[in-house]
This record gives sequence, C-alpha cells and structure tokens, in this order.
Amino acid sequence: MTTALIDADIVAYRAAAVSEENIDWMDGKTGPTLSKQQALASAKFIVDDWTERADCNKAILCFTGDNNFRREVFPDYKSNRKGDPPELLGETIEWMKDNYESYSVHRLEADDLMSVFATSEYVKAAVIVSIDKDMLTVPAFVFNPDKDKRPRRIRVPQADRFWMTQVLTGDSSDGYKGIPGVGPKKAEKILEQTPSNLIDLWPTVVSAYLDAGLTEDDALVQARVSRILRAEDYNADKKEISLWHPTKFTTLSIDPATTSVKPSHSTSSEREASTSQKAMSSNTSAGGGKKAGRKTSPKRGSTSRRSSARRAKTDTLQTV
Repeated sequence: MTTALIDADIVAYRAAAVSEENIDWMDGKTGPTLSKQQALASAKFIVDDWTERADCNKAILCFTGDNNFRREVFPDYKSNRKGDPPELLGETIEWMKDNYESYSVHRLEADDLMSVFATSEYVKAAVIVSIDKDMLTVPAFVFNPDKDKRPRRIRVPQADRFWMTQVLTGDSSDGYKGIPGVGPKKAEKILEQTPSNLIDLWPTVVSAYLDAGLTEDDALVQARVSRILRAEDYNADKKEISLWHPTKFTTLSIDPATTSVKPSHSTSSEREASTSQKAMSSNTSAGGGKKAGRKTSPKRGSTSRRSSARRAKTDTLQTV
C-alpha cells in the first residue's frame, strides 16, 4: 500500500476559494455568494484526484499546527501575507478532518509533518503530494499535481542542494530574503563548482553571505527557516525540534506549555539515534501533538469534533 501525504492546507484553501463568487446585486452593491456544498465537494474531489494521480491507494491529510516555530527563529516569517482567507475555509478544514485520516502537530507546518512522515519508517511507502516547491528540499518521493505526471524521487544530495539554493535566494512568499540580489541563476552560479553535500555546500553559502556584507549567523537563520524538518530533526518522545546547525544543534520544545530554546551538546550520531522512530506513539499526531481532529484550526479558530467511532479509527496510524 502506498500512502499519499497530502498538503491539506492547500486543498482546503483551494476548495473554499472556488465556493465563492462575487455577485452584482444590481443595486450598486456587490458581495460574495457562498456554497458550502461546493466547497466540500471540491475538497473531496481534490484529495481523491491527487491520491489517484500520485499512484497511491491511501491518503493522509497533513495540516499546519498552531504557533509556528519558525517565527521564534525569524519573527517576520510569513508576516508579509495579507488578505482574508475564504469565508468557508474553517468549515472545509473541519469537514476534511472528520472525513479523512488527518494529523497536525503543535508548532509544525504541514510541510514539516509530511516530511517527517516521509523520511522516517513510520510510513514505509509514501509520496508527498503538494504544489509547494519547498518540498524539493525533502529526500523523498514527491508529486506536484500542478506540474508532474508522476512522482519523482528526490535524493539527499538533490534535496540538500535545493535547500542551500533556498538559503541563498530566500523566499519572498514566506517573507525571508536570503542574500539581496541573489536569484536562482546567481545561486546556481555560486554553487556550480561545489559538490552536492552539506560539508561542502555550507561553507560556500557562508562565503557568499560574507561577500555580501552579511554574517554566518544571518546564513544560519535563513537555513533554519528554510529547512523543512526531516525525521532526524524531530524527537517524538521528547517533543522537541532540532534547529539545524553544521556541527551542533539547538532544541526547541513543541510542548504548548514550553517555548524555551535549549542548547544541546549531543553528537550528530547520538542525535540521529535518539530521533530514529520505528513507530510513533499511537495516541499522538506523529508522536508530538494531539490528533488533528482535536486541534483548533490555525486559520479559522474552529475546533473539529470527531465522533468516538471516528477517533477510534484514526487515533492510531498503522505502519504500512
């Protein structure tokens, strides 16, 4: 069985958006007309269509949790996004959580959750399904339903190279800038003579930052913001995120009651051993947060109430 790890944030937004139509009421006023039925039907169509086209026979929906950890690393993260969400977004999210197996983790984005699933042994055969180019920084099978005809495998060297490219260019849609004036072509030129491994890529990136009058710390902030968490960056038992560093790391709690940053001196091998998960806890979302259906929607503030039968079915995600 192959599982589609679907970016449910995107699905919900698209489905809710197509349900709105701006109407001229012929009295000098205009306003939206909403169709909840259309929104829910669209959500179902997109999930089922993406699952089939990714050549999968099961879907897991991944939603963004609340209190994004990246804002602690970089306070302006996504602060540039303006405008109101579609009116039916909250109801669409709630319906999706009630009708599909779905997960979210406090402080993690949907991107992180898909990546943690895909790079661990928790889901043995999985395809990340998302239109977000950031998923190219994840060493996994990835399918972009807007561009790809079939899933493609992103290997570690490719993923790391694209990630370091993001560190150089930044991402205007997410509000982090990288090196001013460096776009994809210039980033490619900076990295063209560098082997695709972090041991070599990182010093090249830092050198480019220094040449631009910036610092290594500036580069590190951009690297941490742009890195989509992988299995080794997430400790399910301790409920901690490891913020990336080339030689050491800093842990960040995802416990809602704790937000302090704690430095650690563990070696890389110790870190990988502590975070390797054969299976995650059966009563949490990816071992770290409550089931998605029990969390508050980060965009609409509505809480999904699952039935007891539904919770019994979805609270434990079996390894497949």
